[in-house]
Amino acid sequence: MKKAYLVILNIVSISIIITHLYGSQVYGKQKNNVGIIQRANKVEISLIKTIGGQEEQNEKYILNLPRDVSVDLNKNLYIVDYGDFAIKIYNNKFEYVSTIGRRGQGPGEFNYRPWHINIDNNGYMYVFLLESSSYYFILKLESNGREVQRNRMAVFNPGVNKPRIMNNSDKIIMPIQDTEKLVKEAKEKGLDIEKEYPLLGIGIYDIPKISDSINPIIPLKYIYIKGKKSDDPITKAGINDIYYTIDKDDNIYVAFVYQNRIEKYSPEGNLLSSFKLDKKYEETNKAKTVDIIENDVKTGVRVFMNIFSGRINIDNKGRIWIFTENQPREKEDYKDMSKTDEIIRKREEIVVLDRDGTELSVIPYTSFNAGQSFRIYNDKLYIINSTSERAVYIYQIVEK
Repeated sequence: MKKAYLVILNIVSISIIITHLYGSQVYGKQKNNVGIIQRANKVEISLIKTIGGQEEQNEKYILNLPRDVSVDLNKNLYIVDYGDFAIKIYNNKFEYVSTIGRRGQGPGEFNYRPWHINIDNNGYMYVFLLESSSYYFILKLESNGREVQRNRMAVFNPGVNKPRIMNNSDKIIMPIQDTEKLVKEAKEKGLDIEKEYPLLGIGIYDIPKISDSINPIIPLKYIYIKGKKSDDPITKAGINDIYYTIDKDDNIYVAFVYQNRIEKYSPEGNLLSSFKLDKKYEETNKAKTVDIIENDVKTGVRVFMNIFSGRINIDNKGRIWIFTENQPREKEDYKDMSKTDEIIRKREEIVVLDRDGTELSVIPYTSFNAGQSFRIYNDKLYIINSTSERAVYIYQIVEK
């Protein structure tokens, strides 16, 4: 899957445009430029269904702009269609059932575009409507779409990290960064964050009573995460970017995009384990750059860093799935931007780890479709393509 940092520098200002490129491929050592497969794969995936796609003609299966998926206890599939202001529901055989929502402000309508969805153990849907880059409206809906509760919540970087409803409580987890309270509490705990490291955090939030208040919800608890310092002003902006997920016991897994670092925390915030992927390249301490040339004129500079983790998810057996890349980013990758996506795509791979961080499988890019995010529910992997194909690809997880 895809992930890249795009930064255009000009004489007047520095503008940062972020586009993530995540990825995969499967080779170990190289001999005469030929990849030699050295790892014994214990898990594979097999495509069993595609919903949506550019060639789909049945309106019940057309997706305008899929953003997220969730699965209920009966294994019904819920797809967030951001483009249609709707949630589209399919049964456990992936047959169309119904659609909830449409654009509007009346009953059963969404006044903002749906962005994410979670379904709790009681069958309630939590639909996150993106009001702006700073706020979600959180709708709690019954299975028939009737609204039970509505809340407004401040968010951090909503396009990257999806909020999650915890499995064993009606709490929400969501990443935060350097808020005043976070820093204050960290200092009270004796963390010398100003001298030692930047501080990140994941907030655990209570779901409040019905409210349209613009006041942000204060986390009940912070999961403190030590960031990495960088003296490079450009690298500093993204070096501590993370993805996160939870397992069935609400343990929290954090994967750093630009650091070879995956960490597991208890719901109480204790660091339980930390491990690295088997990589042959190093973290980027200073941003790499390549000139942007348009009509033989330099118009700016493209800045990029090596990718370690795209998305992260946990399957029903506690295995850790990471979207990653198998080679470092190089200047040559960006010389012809019409070919960059293809170059990056061929480096993509899914790495599967056991709960202790031991590598179980590496799945090459040839085994799965490109997408911008993925989810795992039960024994299935869902890859969401929101751009070129506008489809959800459903894979069976196969044990070997």
